[in-house]
Amino acid sequence: MNKKQTGKALVAVVTLGHIEFEGLMLSNGDYAIAVSQLDALGLVRQNQASRDVKTLLGKEFKFDKTSSELNRKPVNIISLLDFEKLLAKLDRKGNKSAQDLRDDLVGVTLTQLFSEAFGQKFEKDETQQFLKERQEGRFIRRTLTDVVKSYIENNPQLSDNDKKWMYPNTSDTVNRLLFGKSAKQLCEFYGCEKEQLRNHFDRKDIVRIRRLEEYAMRLIDTQNVHPIEVVKKAFEFWDGARV
Repeated sequence: MNKKQTGKALVAVVTLGHIEFEGLMLSNGDYAIAVSQLDALGLVRQNQASRDVKTLLGKEFKFDKTSSELNRKPVNIISLLDFEKLLAKLDRKGNKSAQDLRDDLVGVTLTQLFSEAFGQKFEKDETQQFLKERQEGRFIRRTLTDVVKSYIENNPQLSDNDKKWMYPNTSDTVNRLLFGKSAKQLCEFYGCEKEQLRNHFDRKDIVRIRRLEEYAMRLIDTQNVHPIEVVKKAFEFWDGARV
């Protein structure tokens, strides 16, 4: 491709068993992935992507750019074919995330997964069950609640009050940053119980929540930083790196 795409790309969550990331369908029907998602998958760091990807795919490689339904600002993307090439190169370099992804994809194509994400049927249920069973031995899906709980367990110096309110305050930080309201205020707005709140969010809101929480969880796990501070960092990251 090597050009700026005309028309906004559609965004969908691509599911690979227990793993999820955001895929793009361009205006011409081709699939792609944003550089920010390569970072989220642990493949390359976004601030080093240009150097690292060109080193792996060749100095002649150039990123394409596209805006999306979630972000009017064009962002760097790579085609699905180049994504597969990148996985292969990283696998040979010993990148554990790339190795795991390629192992999971044996017998399943990325095109198949992207087609499922955008509503094209490929015996979706059977494919995902196959992938989940393959991953069970090494991967258990975690939630923000799980990660906050682990943080509390790993930081016994925290006060009892901090421990008690850490998850609610972390969750409310997500709500305030994304929607400008606390969970209580959102429930009053939608006229629902807290447990039903996310049922009232549209697809774009769910995507925004999911990617912010997953990026925050990775930072909590790797840097042992207070969850509220990490959520703020994640918001700053995604505010400038949305697909």
